[in-house]
Amino acid sequence: MDFPKSVPGVGLVAGRYVDENQATGQPGTLITAQAMNALTDEILAVLAEAGIDPDELSNVQLRDAIKAIVERKTEGIDELLGVLSGRITALDSKLDSVILYPNGTAAAPANAASQARYVIPNPFPGFHVDCVAEIKIGANWGATNWHFDSANSTSYGINAEVYGAAAENIVVQVGKYLLGNSVNGGDPFGGVSVVTTAPWRLVVKKMKGAL
Repeated sequence: MDFPKSVPGVGLVAGRYVDENQATGQPGTLITAQAMNALTDEILAVLAEAGIDPDELSNVQLRDAIKAIVERKTEGIDELLGVLSGRITALDSKLDSVILYPNGTAAAPANAASQARYVIPNPFPGFHVDCVAEIKIGANWGATNWHFDSANSTSYGINAEVYGAAAENIVVQVGKYLLGNSVNGGDPFGGVSVVTTAPWRLVVKKMKGAL
């Protein structure tokens, strides 16, 4: 649909309808049958899409048709959102995580002892888990990675691994030192000195799919 630009002598000004101006001699734009038929056909097409029968005496059918079409499309979106919500809920039930503070609490985490070995029950029995042991230096928690200095036969870090025939346990092994030079160990703390003890915790993430 467009203005009747192709009609010779229709009298559009700057491509738009204008009123007659007797003072300036500007003639009004001709209202052609083609323009009116095009306008009516456009409106009838919207009514047909909405399933509304044209009523010559009603002046609100275009409004009602647009409203009906929007509501119909919205119902489809609501249905889709319902399906997506259900799938997200189902996924949430399969994925979970927990932070454990063995021998301590979140407010007062216990310190990791040099060369200690901790065996902790899997908090999600029957499921694969991803686990990371973290220590706290200052106000920051982070993983240490594991570094072995073969020249001095010295281990650095704290490492957590799932263990058992049915992944029933998580074993945490502490090296001789928790941290050395970050350049060597690749830890995020950026230190250069040996750290012998620090608060620690275990981050465990449940993975999708049971064993």
